[in-house]
Parts: sequence; C-alpha cells; structure tokens
Amino acid sequence: MQILPLTNDFAQTFTTVLEGQQVNIRIWYQDIGEGWFFSMEFSTGVQIVHGYRINTGSPILKSISSDFLGDIVCIPSIEKTAEPGKDAPWNNTHQLIYLTPDEMIEVGINE
Repeated sequence: MQILPLTNDFAQTFTTVLEGQQVNIRIWYQDIGEGWFFSMEFSTGVQIVHGYRINTGSPILKSISSDFLGDIVCIPSIEKTAEPGKDAPWNNTHQLIYLTPDEMIEVGINE
C-alpha cells in the first residue's frame, strides 16, 4: 500500500513510482459535476486512465484495460461513505491509496 502525495490544491500534477511503475498523475476538482477527477499515464506518455471521477471505495482502474499493475482507491479517513468534497482537504478526510495486485486480492478487489 502506498498513499499518493496529494495536496489541497484544486489542480495538481505530479510524477511518482508505484511498485516500480513510474507514472504521471493529474487530479483536479471540477465545479461542473462537483467532484474530483483523476488521470494517469505512464512516464512514456501512454495513457492509463483519463478523466475518471473519484468515488469513495471505488477502484479507479478496475474496469480499465491497461498494462498497469495494481489499482488506486479513495479511502475516507472519517465518515466511511463520505465523498471527497471541494473543501475537504486531502489526507485529512480522504486519501488516495495505491494497492499492489496482491493487496487487491487481500482486500477483495479482483482484477
């Protein structure tokens, strides 16, 4: 398990390594639709997912066909069903967590 290094900015882009896979991640809040959205690509520019709305407890990559191994899940810190809001600071109310394929099996998320 690896916690993604998010800030409270409404638009953020960063590069990180998840289980040996270097990726570029973009997260932003969008007033239309009132939600947080997620895009990720390999460092080579190959897109993995684009414009996915982040929902609590829902694996982002579960229905995506990609060479990326593992998944990203939004986990609430306080209320178990709360969705991340515009003014809800990341890492206080919610975290985005990377799970390896083995960890996905442990928590019951099947690829």
